[in-house]
Amino acid sequence: MKTISLALLACASLLPAQASVRVAGLSVVEDGLGLDDLKSVPFWVGKGGTRVLFAVNADARVIRLERRESSITMTDGQGKDLLADKGGKSRRFSSGPFDMSNAVSEDGRTMFVGVEAPGAPSSSGSKIALKGVLVVSVATGTKTASAKVKLKPGPISIKGVTMKIDSVGKEKDFFTEKEVVAVQISMKGAAAKDFAGFRFLDAAGKPIEAKRTQSMSGMGNRSGTYQLSVAQLDECTIELSTWAGRKKVKIPFDLTTTSPL
Repeated sequence: MKTISLALLACASLLPAQASVRVAGLSVVEDGLGLDDLKSVPFWVGKGGTRVLFAVNADARVIRLERRESSITMTDGQGKDLLADKGGKSRRFSSGPFDMSNAVSEDGRTMFVGVEAPGAPSSSGSKIALKGVLVVSVATGTKTASAKVKLKPGPISIKGVTMKIDSVGKEKDFFTEKEVVAVQISMKGAAAKDFAGFRFLDAAGKPIEAKRTQSMSGMGNRSGTYQLSVAQLDECTIELSTWAGRKKVKIPFDLTTTSPL
């Protein structure tokens, strides 16, 4: 079994919006190994095929990859379509070959996009051509608004925002196993679309550590459950951050890399 991962530096041309994409990693597992029948291999190896990691850089805060609007083709040097389904069945549960979630760097300027293809390059076609367009939402910054609230179900009064506390209860922290306050918040409209995050502040204005344990969004609505690192809390200030200057950037790419097999 041959499995090799490499770090690569193939870079596309910069656009006027100063956004670029490059290949940051490549992993290939050759076809025909019968990996689906094995139980003692890493889960990603068992799938076989080709996995590519892209690094997307921008001069603005990268928010997310618009997967449904993005496209990609992946072929080897003999023209073999590596994204073609095997046996008429797709190995992907998401929309297209792009990974469901994309990690963003701490400074917000780089996002990593994973692509998984069922096929591996043929032995005589080790070159891999990657062409397509990544559509990425970016923002120039964030804006904040806040409200002091009693922690009980009811509306949160922030001008121009439709938001409410749905429930307040206790949950066990997965890591500490201590019982902590859990708050479920929902919103709709522009704030839901441009949501960037929450902060919870105590009476002295100090942030309360909070972890989002559940979230759901779609159709102009968003909801999430947050565990606060306190055992009891009657009221606090909820600070809402939303993206400012949000727009979509199209990043075409035409890259060639080499299979390690």
